[in-house]
Parts: sequence; structure tokens; C-alpha cells
Amino acid sequence: MAVLGVASSVGSPHHGAENGPAFLRAASRRYTWGYPDGCLMNAETGRTGFAAVDLGDIVPEGSSAQEVAEEINGVVARLDPRSIPCVIGGDHSITAGVVGGLIARGTPPVRVIQFDQHLDIQLWEPVTSTRVDPLFNTNVITHVGEQLGRRSVLQVGIDPFIAISAASTAEVSGRMDVSAGIIPATSQLLRDEAGLVEALGSEMPTYVSIDVDVIQQAQMGSTGYPAHLGMDTTDLIRVLEVVLRNNPIVGLDVVEFSAERGAREPAVLSDAMRAADLLMGAISLLTS
Repeated sequence: MAVLGVASSVGSPHHGAENGPAFLRAASRRYTWGYPDGCLMNAETGRTGFAAVDLGDIVPEGSSAQEVAEEINGVVARLDPRSIPCVIGGDHSITAGVVGGLIARGTPPVRVIQFDQHLDIQLWEPVTSTRVDPLFNTNVITHVGEQLGRRSVLQVGIDPFIAISAASTAEVSGRMDVSAGIIPATSQLLRDEAGLVEALGSEMPTYVSIDVDVIQQAQMGSTGYPAHLGMDTTDLIRVLEVVLRNNPIVGLDVVEFSAERGAREPAVLSDAMRAADLLMGAISLLTS
């Protein structure tokens, strides 16, 4: 795995996501317990040889989400095609850049599994327009769909109630073409492993995108839009395991952790540790 940070929040109306890589890296150090030669052992398998290399941060020069995505695209496209990019955001618009880089280097995903509170699909006015607005964290999945095609994104953990403009209802079905299905945060399917395997599919080259706002607010307040419902962190890790065990993964990101650089409140640090658990759990599973 090739671990990359993207210290950018230009695709978000909020500052703070640019600090995500620093917080998650700092939180991940707790796994070593201060040992100078510290390493990780998978508690279930006993395996210790995780093949991951931290390549540091991309500190983008671009001033727009599209410019940043193009910079990410260029970096990912130059990675060894045998590597799996694991990208720490940053706001969610970075996903478009990583997917674009995977396509450019010849290892495109067949589909994306998006863990998120929001659809991140452009559903708003103007009704008569087919033009997609410039890339932003709120419409990133629409842009991903333009790269991968119809029904290319399976969406998990979505809020069961989606606010749209009444004037845009005529466009909703067309704009939703990118979605291969929605499993809301309240779905009983999330606790049914056999049903999950069937719903999430298997043996499909898959990109996984985890927006930490999919986690319920009591467990993840350090994000731009905390979820009043949301998934439990343990449930999220369990569902993520189902995805990673049953599909060849071509890339992964963890995005939208957001806090001021100097924040040291216990709640923020706990949130960072939960986000780091997702990251380290994915690395463990993908390199086991």
C-alpha cells in the first residue's frame, strides 16, 4: 500500500480538512506504544508483516478543487501499478483525483463503494441544465460517475432522508444514474453479513471512499457536517471488512476529518483515533 496525505480543503466551504493527514498520522502512533521498533500485529490473524509505505503529503498548489484533483491524478498515475493508493484527506473532492489517476495508470475500478452520510450527487437546480457544476465535495460522486459511468457507485450509510429542491425533482432520476444502490444508515442489512455480501458484491475491482461523517456524531464530531444518525464505528469497520475481504481493492481514501491544527480537546483526539482505526484496519486487511 502506498499511503499519501492530501493537505487540502479547497473543495469544502469549511477549513480544517487540510489537517486530516497530520491528525490521523499522529493518532496512528499510539499503535506502536513508543517502541523504537514498534510494529502492528493483527489480533485475529497474528500477522505482523504489513506492506505499507508512507509517501508523505501532497501539498497542492491549486486554488480550486479541480486543480487539486488534477495534481492528485498526476501523482497517483505515476505510482507503481502494483501498489494500492491509500489516501488520507482532505475534503471529499480529492476522490475524483485519485480515481482519475487510477484510470490513467491502467488500474481503474469497476465501481466505487462510498461510505458517507451524504449522496454527494448534484441534485440541485437548474432543472433544464445537464451541465455539472465545478468539482466540490458536495458533488464529487457526480464527477466520479462521469469518469466511471452509470451505476458505478454503491452508497452505504446514507442519511435515510435526503433534502432536495422541489424545482429539481424532474432531474433527480437522471442525476441518480451514477448510483448502483443506496444502503441507508438505518438499514437492517448493515447487520446481516450474508445479505451484505450479496448487496456489496464480490470479485469486482473496487475503490473504497470513507467520509468520516458517515459515523454518528457522538463518535465523530470532528467533521464539517456531523451525522445526527450515522453508523456506529464498530459496525462501519465490520462492513468495511466485508468489502475488503470479498473484492480486489484498487484504492482507498479516508476523508473529511476536520479540526484546527492546534486542537487538542479530548473529543477531537478521540475522533482522530477512531478515524485512524479505520485507516489502520484497512491497511491490516489489505496487506494480510
